Amino acid sequence: MDKKPLIGKWLAVGIILLFVGASVAVTGNSVQKKTKTMQDTPSIELTPSDGLYWNDRKIAEYPVPLFLHYYFKIKATIPIVITIETLEGFEWIEIYINDLLQEIIEGPGPVYAYSFNVTVTPFHHSPTFGIKVCLYGEEILSDNVTIYRLFP
Repeated sequence: MDKKPLIGKWLAVGIILLFVGASVAVTGNSVQKKTKTMQDTPSIELTPSDGLYWNDRKIAEYPVPLFLHYYFKIKATIPIVITIETLEGFEWIEIYINDLLQEIIEGPGPVYAYSFNVTVTPFHHSPTFGIKVCLYGEEILSDNVTIYRLFP
């Protein structure tokens, strides 16, 4: 009996179990998740949201966005969309990549959308994209996303 296929299956199971047990812990001065519920306003919505994805379809809840396959490409480009909705607008938005400030956007209207693409290779993760929103009245909302990819 050939043991190579059996070893490959156990290796795949081990890798999946490793990712199933993983969780994201963000510490220090990094952007922490402080989003509001859907009934509250204002809100930040990030796409892809936390979950387990097969290609670009969410198949289960998961603590981070984890893509199992992405059309079998070595370098997969995944769109990230940030949508902010408020009643009165906001003073400014800060956009971070790996906790480093990239851009400050001042006072757009009550709805703001920002989108870009990120490339994630198999068995790696994207940079952590964070956003802070300062509302009028000095309330601050923030959220972040790191996309993980398993398998080509």
